[in-house]
Order: sequence, then structure tokens, then C-alpha cells
Amino acid sequence: MPTATDFNPSPVFFKKPTARCSAAPVFRKLCSSVPPRSVSLSSSSAHLSGQKFLKLLKINSSSPCPHCGKPKPLPWKPHDKKKIAPCHIKLNTGMNRLGVDARDLLELFSLVQENPYLKLEGFYSHYASADSDPVLTGQQWADFSAIQTHGLLRHMDNSAGLLSRPDSASDMVRPGIAVYGISPLPKFQKELRPALSWKSRITFIREVSKGATLSYGATFRAPRRLRVATVAVGYGDGLFRSLSNRGQVLVQGRLCPIVGRVTMDQILIDISQVSPVVEETEVVLIGQQQGKTLLASDMARDANTIPYEIWCHITDRVPKLYLHHG
Repeated sequence: MPTATDFNPSPVFFKKPTARCSAAPVFRKLCSSVPPRSVSLSSSSAHLSGQKFLKLLKINSSSPCPHCGKPKPLPWKPHDKKKIAPCHIKLNTGMNRLGVDARDLLELFSLVQENPYLKLEGFYSHYASADSDPVLTGQQWADFSAIQTHGLLRHMDNSAGLLSRPDSASDMVRPGIAVYGISPLPKFQKELRPALSWKSRITFIREVSKGATLSYGATFRAPRRLRVATVAVGYGDGLFRSLSNRGQVLVQGRLCPIVGRVTMDQILIDISQVSPVVEETEVVLIGQQQGKTLLASDMARDANTIPYEIWCHITDRVPKLYLHHG
């Protein structure tokens, strides 16, 4: 029995403008300023194959030029010579992952301008520590702001930057984790609504006596008589094995601990404090149930990781359901 995830993207940003959060207007700006089917795609090189180039043109995308190292000729040529690809140049302001350094910007700018198949639309950069280092964040913004862009689009904000420095939103923003309704800064979490749920069901229930051991390695020993349920989810679905004897799930709106090791396809949970529970009862790993909520950040805390990694680990064998307007 497979687990399933729901992704409900509407609305995933601020529920309503509030006086407590100056970032709310920025999210409204995001929703109103980004044209339909306009996306920002990142690659690790300043070279695209002809096939990928045509694909970008077909989806009406703006393709950044996250140039690595020294500028060099850009041999981008579509098969259809009438097509021109819009592009944005990425500037390195301190992340030191991708982007052209300021000293090489003019040379790269000239190369893009000389390429008849490219139309420069904007410049962008990326905050490295907007959720934790206001000094570095301020310096990055100052360096980016110092670049003369001659009226072209500018964008800098990721989720943390958008929340912590709404004044730097510029023409566009690029939220990541906030799209899932999770804030990288805890103080803003109440203003976001989680968009992703991960659910499974109970497949088997048994009573175990005091002293009985559970799952591989016998790492859990029952301190008393327990009612234990088997749930159809495991590390084969992307559930972290580090949640063994540490994670928790929701059953009928009550938190139930994972007992024993997480296995490939199944986990065991203690449902002794929940009644009545039968086979096929819904189990929520991430999401809401009867007024209670488990966030991806809660699971990440128990697994000693970050919410991004939780989502990236959900495997292809988990069915995905995309819900619109609830």
C-alpha cells in the first residue's frame, strides 16, 4: 500500500496582509508580476545544448546565465534561427557557487549582447545566509545594488531574503521553501500555510507485552504492554532512517511515536494512547489532521536535517496528488 503526498499550492504564501509582517506586500507583488509560464531555470554551466535551448524557448522561459569562471564565447544557437532566448546574468556577490564576478561582468555582458540568439532581460544574484547572517546579507545587497543595470530586471531574494529583507525584492523574487509554506525563519511561520502533506495508512495492529523488542536490531524494548501499528512507509519511500525511535506521526489528531527502526517499506508506531484505531486508518507524516499539524521542519528536526532534504528524499514510488483550491 503506497504512501501519498498532496501538494496544494493555493494559497501558499501569506494568508492575509498583516501589520506584523512587512513582507506580505512582496508576496502579492510576486503573484501579480510574474507572467504565466515564465520560469527561472538554473544550470551549472553557461552552455546549453541545442535540444535544451529549444525546450527553453517552447516553455517561454527566462534562462539565467550562471557563468562559472572567466567569460568565454557563448555558442548558443537554436535550430530555428527565428527564435531568440531571453536570459538573465547571474552575479556572484558572496555565495561563490555560480555567477560572474563583478570584475568580469562587463566582458560577459558584451558577449551576451553580441550573440544574436540571446536577449538580455535582467541580472540576479543569490543570498547565502539571509536566514542567519544579516551582516553578510546586507553586504551582498549593497554589492548587487551597486551594479548599474540600465533598467533591466533585477532579482536577489530567495525565501529567507524575501522574509528578512522585503526592501530588497526589486522586480522579481525567487521563493523556494516558502512555496511549500515553510519559513526558513521561525518567527514568520505563522504567516505561511504549509502546502505539502504526506500520508499513509495502518496495515496491521498488534498488542505487544512488556519487554518485547520491535523491528530490526531490537533497538526498542516495550516498557509496558503496548498497542503497536504497522504503517506502509519506509526509507524506500524517502522516510529518513534516522527517525528510528525518534520520529512521530499523527493518528486521529494525536502524536504517535515511531518505535523501533525505520525499515525499507514499513514503520511501527505506538498507538496505545489513541482509540479506536483500525487497519486502514490514515496516518499523517507531514500535514494536518483534526486540528493538529506536523510540519516538514518538525520531521527535519527529529531527523537532524533541513526541510529541503525531507522533500528531496520523497521517492518516485510515492504517488503525488496536486490539488488546486483545496
